[in-house]
Parts: sequence; structure tokens; C-alpha cells
Amino acid sequence: MKNKLRILLIAGQFYPDLAGSGIATYNIAKQLAQRGHNVTVCIDENNTYDDSLNEGFRVVRLLKYKDFATGHAGFKEATLCIYDLICGDNFDIVHVFSYMPMLLLSLAGKSFLPPVVFTFWNAPNSGERAIGFYDKPELDLNLASQIIKMQGYDRIIAGSRVSRDMAIELGVNKEILRFAYHGINMQKFYQNLHSGHDILDKYYNQHSFNEGPIVLLPGRITNRKGVFDAIRALAILAKSHRVNMLFTKSNDNKDAEVIKKILRLGKELMVADMVHISNKMVSQTDMPSLYRLSSVVITPSHYEGLGFTAVESLAAGRPTVMTNVCGLNEIGINNYNCLMVPAKDKMSLAQAIRKLIEEKSLSEKISKNGPGSVSRFDISLFVDYCMKEYRELLLCEKR
Repeated sequence: MKNKLRILLIAGQFYPDLAGSGIATYNIAKQLAQRGHNVTVCIDENNTYDDSLNEGFRVVRLLKYKDFATGHAGFKEATLCIYDLICGDNFDIVHVFSYMPMLLLSLAGKSFLPPVVFTFWNAPNSGERAIGFYDKPELDLNLASQIIKMQGYDRIIAGSRVSRDMAIELGVNKEILRFAYHGINMQKFYQNLHSGHDILDKYYNQHSFNEGPIVLLPGRITNRKGVFDAIRALAILAKSHRVNMLFTKSNDNKDAEVIKKILRLGKELMVADMVHISNKMVSQTDMPSLYRLSSVVITPSHYEGLGFTAVESLAAGRPTVMTNVCGLNEIGINNYNCLMVPAKDKMSLAQAIRKLIEEKSLSEKISKNGPGSVSRFDISLFVDYCMKEYRELLLCEKR
């Protein structure tokens, strides 16, 4: 079998989108290219990835791709773009990273396709959400189930236990279901963590900071990430501690309305002076330094597929509070590498933050235990597993 494979990655989202799924697919593309494979990545026509970076992979932009994936356009343009690309190139493997592009391939049929691998990044919430395409749970779960049962793929590789369990719940053929943790680029993360670069002035107005500790809520500013719970917890915490609660905005302005709402809530609860929103998206290069400067990191999500920001916080050795929900309870161990609290519980969240600020021995223990506890969430290990599955599928195809 040839060593150098021609691999097509069909991304749901892609860097510089702040979404963890987009960053993960970007890291996979880089890792595969660095291993000498010929990699092509399909992304939306309006994605702002800088092609001039010359990172070893080719980018192809699809017409109406994101519009289709979000229900704002039909599938004709995106399907034709993918069909022409696959027919015009001799790919060995196609790896799809979201339900909606998997639907496109399933509708087109398998006759013109090489082996197809499917990994869905969509954060699942059992009984409530699989894709996030529909607001109504029944419709959303039914759509996901139909895509799974169409079996337009040869293998599913789930990147977390909750994703594996969701695939089973939706009716996957267990014989072609695999599981391997995905995660972050650990090597790059640690290189940037120890850069010694102070980046607060670059992203925040430090003149508005008080003298208290920094509490960081990294990631997208959305209700699902628990941002309103964090503001309400801040109001409770403010009775005993003045802190600086930092949020990181995205680059696509989609969080603008939510930002307005949390600032309004902060004002109503009289903690607006302690709420700080970044002036732009914090780059992946600078993000580790922001963790390093934080006294406490919180990930109060309502559910996750796998909480990359929680992995990053623990890798950085930061005292961390996270909610005991799917996608985070695979990462956190209460009173060992974090404090875990119930979701949507402002009092418990405030108490946990206060505990990590006040109890130095507990904070130090959690910080010390963090890095070693997340070594398995390394994207390079996920790529190792993918390569093994790619080659097994190609061997099966030759038989």
C-alpha cells in the first residue's frame, strides 16, 4: 500500500472560526499534511482562512455550503461542488466532519466515492439535540437518525464517549463504529503556554480592571456555554470578592446579541464593571497565555461533545470549575483536577470559584493534577487512530 495518501476532509467549520470543531479539523489537516499526505479541505466560500499561510494542505471553498448547513439554502450548489471535486481528483479517503455534509454525500450515493469516514463534531444532548439544525428536538433527532441510517459512510469514528453513545442512540451499525478521543494540539499549546507573552493589553482594556483575580470563561459566547449562569454567579461572588470575569468573543460577530444581553444583565445585577469582553477573537497562539494569566477558569456549559476549553485549562494547570454534564464529565474528576458543579446552578458555581480563590492548597492540588489528566486528549493520537482506520479500509477495498 502506498505511504502517501490523497485525503479529502469535508469540514463543518474551520479555523479561524472560534468553534472547537473548526479548530480541531484544522489541526487534523495540519497533522496529516505534516506526515506527508496530500490533503484537501472543503470549507465554506466565506470562511476567512488565509490561504497564503502555505500550511501544507489545499483549501477548496464550496458555494452556499454554510448556507445549506444552516438551513438558509438548498443542497444543489454544495452537492455539485463536492461531486465535481471528488470526480476530478483521485482521492483515497474522504473524511466528513459534520452531519450536514454527510447528508450531501449520502444523497449523492456511494458509487463515485472512495472509502468514507464520518466523525461528527456536533455537540449532542441525549433526547434533545444531535445536530442543532432544528430547534425542535424530535425533528433534529429524526434528521440525525436518518443520516446515520442512510450509511453513506464506511466507518464512524466517534471522538468522545457521548458522541459514541449518541451514534448508538440514533441507530448506527455497531460493527462499523469506532471510538478514539480527539482533542487539542498539545505540542503547540505547550509551546505557546510558556512563551512568557503578556497579552491582556492586546485584547482587553486593562485600565478598566480592578485589583482582584481574573476569572476566565473561554470559548464562544452563547447561552449553551453558560454565560448567563456565569454573570449570575458573579453577582453572588461580588458580595465577598471583586474579580475580573473575562469572556472571549468570536470573529464572526454571531455572538453580538448575546454580548449585549450579558452586559445588560451585568448592569442589572450591578457587576458590569467586573465583566470584560475581548475586543476581538483571541488567536490560538495567544490563548494559552490568557489561560496562564487567569486565577480561575470556568466552563459552565449546559452540554458538550468534548470540552476543548476544559482540556486546555487543565493542560495549562489552571484551577478549573466545570459543570457535571456530558462532554465535560469525561475530562473532569471532581476535587482532583477540577471542581464540578451542576449545570445552570449559579450558587454552586459562585461557591466553587470562591473556594478556588480562597483555598490555596486545594487550588494548587487541582493545578498540579491538571496537565497529566488530559494527555489522552491530544489530536495527534486521534490522527494516529484515523490513519490506522484509513489503511484498514483501503486494505478491505482491495480484497
